[in-house]
Order: sequence, then C-alpha cells, then structure tokens
Amino acid sequence: MRTLLICARLLRRLIGSGGAAHPVNQIGDGDLRVTPRRSSRGAIVLLHGLSPYGNRDPRLLALADAWAAAGFEAWLPRILSLERLELSTRCVEDVGASLHRVSLRHGAPFMVFAPSFAGTLVVSALQQRELRSHVRALWILGAYADIDLTLEHLFAGWHADEYGYLVV
Repeated sequence: MRTLLICARLLRRLIGSGGAAHPVNQIGDGDLRVTPRRSSRGAIVLLHGLSPYGNRDPRLLALADAWAAAGFEAWLPRILSLERLELSTRCVEDVGASLHRVSLRHGAPFMVFAPSFAGTLVVSALQQRELRSHVRALWILGAYADIDLTLEHLFAGWHADEYGYLVV
C-alpha cells in the first residue's frame, strides 16, 4: 500500500499543488466525497481493499486529496464486508453496489481505482453491463495473478504485506 502514497505524491508534484486539504464530505452511511476547490474535471472512485480502516485509510484519503487538487471529485465508498474482513462472494456484490451508489449520486461516467484485493472484486462486479456503462477507465494496482510469486512476496519478502496474511 506504499504505492498509494507514492501515487499521491506523484500526482501532487505533477500538478504543483500544496497547501490545505480539500473538503471531505460524508454521504449516506459512510461514503466519502473529496471535492476540488474549482469546478470538477470529472470523477474517480477510489475503492479500498481488505482493511479495517476501510475508506478512511489515511493513504487512500491522501490519494483522494491529490485527485481533488488535480480538479477531480474523488468518491470513496464504504464497503463494509471488506472493512470487516469478511471474505465471501458477497464482497463482489458489495463492490458493485458501491459503484451503483456513486453512479446515482454523480450522474456521469467515472474512473475507478482499485488497489490490491479490490482489483479482482471490481473486475468481477463489472461483469454487469449496467455498471460497465458508468465506468470509463479502470486502474487496478497490485492484483496478483501468480499464486507462487504472491506467496513468496507475502511470507518471505522483506516488504511483506500485513494485509496479505489476512487474505491467505
């Protein structure tokens, strides 16, 4: 998840922005929206991974603030099953429902960023044609495809991911 902070810093440098954080608004039962100070250039949905911090993870909020500094609305839906570390097929439905909530509130197509475990869930959720029509770009970071390399990374690497142990 260090990559999230690196992405946020890179985005900040590219736009040359510093200063105070952008407004964070709670919408509904825990979804968050970070808004730009000027008119919006579009929207991005930042999904959280399997984490007890959920959409309030400081790294995800830093990335949302960087997107807002670049002029985009950043939506951070709360996905309770992932926040509660409950692994089941219900997670795919919950991710799909979160994208549906954003589509109703935002009203225009948006980009989606899905780190780690959320990457495979969003790809599965987007099998629904109705949801796909709202998504104009998909950015998946760290969704692993090779189980042997993944296990080596999780258990033998100096940079082992604490959340990875929970997934395994």
